[in-house]
Amino acid sequence: MRKIFLLLFISLILIFISGFVSAESGILITQNYTVTYPATPLYFLWNESSFSQSSLNATPVTGTLRWSVLKNNPIRREVALGTLDSNNDVKVQFYNSNSNYNNWSSIYTMTLSSDISAYRSFDVALEQNSGDVMVAYNAGPNGVVSYQIWNGTSWYSTGNITTNLSGQIQWIKMASQKYNDSIMLIAADTSADLIALNWNGTNWSTSYLLETALNVDNREDFDLAYEDSGDALIVWADTATTALRYKNFSNGIFSEEGAIPISAGQTANYQWIRLTNYPNSDRIMMCSLDAGDDLNCAEWTGSNWGTITEITTAMEYVAGTSFRNFDIVPDTSSNSFVLFYGLNNIDYYNVIRCFGTTNCQSGIWETTQTFLSSIDIGTDTSWVSLSYDTENVGKITAVMIDQVATPNITLARIACTNSANSCAANQTSTFMAISSSADYESSMFIYEGRKPTIQNVTTSSSVIKSTLMTIFATAVNDTNNNSLSFYCSTSNYPTASNTLCTSGNTSVSYPYTGTSCSYVSQDTSGDYTIYCRMFDSDLYSNTTNTTYSIDATPPSTTIISVANDTTASYIDLVNDGVSLANISGEAGMNCSWGTSDVAYSLMSNPCTISGIYGVCNFNGISTEGFYTRYISCKDSIGNEQNSSNNLNVNFYLDFSAPTTSDNSSSTIALPNYNVLITEADAVDGDPVTYYCTSSTEGCNPVTLINNGEIINYNSSSRGANYLRYYSIDFAGYSQTIVNKTININNFP
Repeated sequence: MRKIFLLLFISLILIFISGFVSAESGILITQNYTVTYPATPLYFLWNESSFSQSSLNATPVTGTLRWSVLKNNPIRREVALGTLDSNNDVKVQFYNSNSNYNNWSSIYTMTLSSDISAYRSFDVALEQNSGDVMVAYNAGPNGVVSYQIWNGTSWYSTGNITTNLSGQIQWIKMASQKYNDSIMLIAADTSADLIALNWNGTNWSTSYLLETALNVDNREDFDLAYEDSGDALIVWADTATTALRYKNFSNGIFSEEGAIPISAGQTANYQWIRLTNYPNSDRIMMCSLDAGDDLNCAEWTGSNWGTITEITTAMEYVAGTSFRNFDIVPDTSSNSFVLFYGLNNIDYYNVIRCFGTTNCQSGIWETTQTFLSSIDIGTDTSWVSLSYDTENVGKITAVMIDQVATPNITLARIACTNSANSCAANQTSTFMAISSSADYESSMFIYEGRKPTIQNVTTSSSVIKSTLMTIFATAVNDTNNNSLSFYCSTSNYPTASNTLCTSGNTSVSYPYTGTSCSYVSQDTSGDYTIYCRMFDSDLYSNTTNTTYSIDATPPSTTIISVANDTTASYIDLVNDGVSLANISGEAGMNCSWGTSDVAYSLMSNPCTISGIYGVCNFNGISTEGFYTRYISCKDSIGNEQNSSNNLNVNFYLDFSAPTTSDNSSSTIALPNYNVLITEADAVDGDPVTYYCTSSTEGCNPVTLINNGEIINYNSSSRGANYLRYYSIDFAGYSQTIVNKTININNFP
C-alpha cells in the first residue's frame, strides 16, 4: 500500500508523524477564498479512511488560484501540482511523500505571462516509463505552445513549438500513453482552431490541424484519451455538423475523421466533452453537454461507437458561466462507468451507472441514484471531478463544488459492487473548504500510485521445442507491497489476455521471491524474444525481456564406417561377434542403437560418444548374412531422432569364400556333354565366377560364367579336358580354384 507521512499542526508549529501510514493515499488541492497575495494552495491528505483534520499549506503561488492540475508520478514518490492564477502565472511544485515532513518543493515558474487565465491554457502530463514530467503552457505569443520537462531534480528540456494555430491558445489538454513515454497534446485557440501534437519521448511531431471551427472557444468542447492498445482517441465539436467529430491516432498516423451518432434530443451546440478510459482495455466512455441542457453518453469500444444515450435534458447550465458539472469514472468492480451530473436548480449531484460492458456499449444505464441528496453542497452545482481508487475496487471519490461566489468544496466517497443498482454512499460527505471562484476548476483530488518494478527476467539461452520452460523474474518490488501478477508474452505489452504463462509462481505477494512463469515452449526452431512485466491490478511495471533460441531439430548424423568399411554397403569381414559403427554428429549428443527403427528414448543400447563422434557396438552378430541396425541420437537439449531421421545402418557379415560347384562326372562321357556351374556363397547371392578349360593342365580361369550356365564339350573335345574355375564374393573372398577333368569318348 502507498505510504504517506501525515502532518499535524500543534500550536501553530508544523511537526511530523514518525512513521508511515500503510494505506492507499491521496491528496486534495484547493485554495481558501480568504487567502490574499501571495496565495497559498491548501492540501489535505487522505489515508484511506479519512483526511487530515486540518488543511496544510503547499508552496505559495502569486495571484488567486484559478486552475489546478494534479498528477501522480507512477515511477517515483512525487505528485506534480500545476497552477494558473489570476496573475496569469503558470507555476509548478512537487509533493514528495518519501519524507517524514511530506515536503513540497520550491515553486517553479513556467511563465509570468500566459495571457489567458480565464481558461486552462496549460496542462501537466507524465512520461509513464521515465517518470519525467511534461508541462505545456501558453507563454504569450499567438499559436505557440511552450513546454518544460522535469526529471525529478531539474528542468532538463525546454522549448517553444510553433503550431498552425493563429490565435492565443486558450485550452491545452495532454494525455499519457500507458506503456511508453509518448504524450498526446491538443490545444485550442481564440480562433476556435484545434491542433494535435505528439511527443514520442524525445521529439514533438509536426502540428496537426484537426479543426478550424470549434463550436465554442470558451469551453473545453474537445477531449482525448488513450486506449490500452496505445492508440489515442480525440473527440471535438464543430459548428458545421450536428454530430461530434473524432479521429484516432495510431502508430503516428491520424485516421479519417468520423462522426459519433447523436441522440434524438441532442443539439449541435456542444459545450463540454469528457473522455475516460476503462483501465487496461480499449473502452472509452464519452459524455457531452450541449447548450440545450442535454447530457449524452456513448462508449467507444476500441473499433466503433456503441449506442448513444441521452441521460437527461435538464442539466444545470447558466449562460455566460464556464463550469462543467458532470464527470465520468470507471467502476472497477463491474467493468462499468459511473457518471455524476448536476440537474437544474438541484443542490446535489445525481449518480448513474452503465452496469457491465454489454450495457455500457448498448447505452443502457441504471436508474439514477440520489443517495447524495442528503448532502447539500451549497447553491446548485458547478464543478465535479471523479477519481477511482486503484486498490479498492468500486471505490470512487468525488470533488464537488457549488455555484456561489465563494463556493463550497465537498468531498464524497461512494462504493459500487458487481450487482445492479449497487452504488451507494461509502463514507459521510465532508465539507472541505471554501474556494476562490466557481468559474474555475481550482480543486483537484488524486490517488497516489506507483508502478511495481522488475529488474530483468532470465531463462535458458537454448530451449527444446514443445517442453515446459520457465522464466524467472529478478528484483521484483512494489512500494505499496501490493499483490502482483506476472505476465509474459511475445507482445511488447503482456497482459492477462495474452500471457503465455500457464503455471509457475505468477501471483505473488511481498517480498515477491520466486516469481516465475512456465509454459510450453514453441515448436519451431528460431530465436524468440519474450516480454514480461508485473501488474498490481492498476499499474504495470516497466517491461523487460529475454531472448532464447528454440532448437527444434534433432542432431544431424552420418555414418563414417562400419567395421572399418567406409563405403556402403558396409561389410564386416571378421567373425568376432561384434560390428563397430562409427558415426559423426554434434557435440553434446547421446546415441543408442537397436534392432527396431524407433525414437532414441525407446532404444536401450548406448553408444560411446567423444566430441562429435560416436561408436556403436553392434553385438550378437555371429552368423554370416545381411543386417540392419538403427542408430538414434538426441542433442544436448533433448531433441531426439526417430524413425524419420535415424541412421539406418545396413551391413553384411561375411567371413568365408564362395563355394561354387559343378555337376561334372569323372566317368567318360559322350560328346555334347554339358557341365553346369552352380554359384554359391553364404552372403553374396551373385558372386563373380571365372573359368577355363583346356586339353592341357594349368590353364588360367579368366572367362566369366554366371550361375546356371553350362560348359559344353563336343566332338572336338575328345580326350581329356581340364576344367578350372573359382568365384569371388563382394567381400573380396576368393574361392580356391577348383580343378576338374572332363573325359570325352575318343571313339566315334
